[in-house]
Amino acid sequence: GSIVCKGTSGRFRMSESATAAKSSCTQTICIVSPGDIYAGIPNAWTEVINGVLAATHRADHTMAVMKHDFMTSGAPRGLGELHPMGLILPTLDNLTTSEILPVLHRLRKADISVVIGVDEPELADFDRIIPDHKNAMLEAVNKLVEMGRRRILRVWLSPRHSWIKARDDGYEEGVKTNGIRSLPPVLLPELH
Repeated sequence: GSIVCKGTSGRFRMSESATAAKSSCTQTICIVSPGDIYAGIPNAWTEVINGVLAATHRADHTMAVMKHDFMTSGAPRGLGELHPMGLILPTLDNLTTSEILPVLHRLRKADISVVIGVDEPELADFDRIIPDHKNAMLEAVNKLVEMGRRRILRVWLSPRHSWIKARDDGYEEGVKTNGIRSLPPVLLPELH
């Protein structure tokens, strides 16, 4: 009886008044999980969400995990009224920058902090935590060469993301440094 489900907006703690509900949400950090985390298969995103959960508990805050389709539903508008501490969007998953940008601007107008784990140029105005794709790929090539591999193939879903270019740059630097031949990337419509 202390939690109520509000359609696609999520589950909320019931309280005596709207002020109390808003007060409890101001100590909440929301994280939008990639769509596949609900398939029950542990993956890298499971580790990311577990890390955020642990850090949230250490800081004596609460965490709300939203399904990925939350960002394209009307639900983010409701966050403005509840005013959580912030929202973490680790990946766009199957969303496009053009789909997500209006939502992020609405959250910003509601004075909700947003942190994004995506290195797309259109999102440069938002706080981001970005992996170093170029050096990560360079290290991967060096490790594979160290293991005796001489033909290293890149398989990409699509070249549409800016981080693919960064990974390609790391690959090219790695194969050149190690004196092996660069192979053209293979692009697949789906990667399972």
